[in-house]
Amino acid sequence: MKRRQITTLIVGVWVLGAVNAVSGDKGPVSGDGLALLAQAQLRLQAGEVAEGIKLLRKARVLDPANAELAEEFGLALAAAGMADEAVTVLSQA
Repeated sequence: MKRRQITTLIVGVWVLGAVNAVSGDKGPVSGDGLALLAQAQLRLQAGEVAEGIKLLRKARVLDPANAELAEEFGLALAAAGMADEAVTVLSQA
């Protein structure tokens, strides 16, 4: 199980880096924000929705202007049934 999480983390970080390299309009994610994003994605995949959303909130505080973080956060909120907050966050993406 641990190996799968590490592989998922590595792939997630690589994909995020590739997306940022291709679409310069979203801006880079700060190092701390990126680490929190990766941790949040692992938590969400493990079904730990509340913890994943908590980590995404922290990432947004560290990098509030980052559209990619707003998008990830908004999608997580929508998946958790928090539609009103999801719409607000996604409108900022």
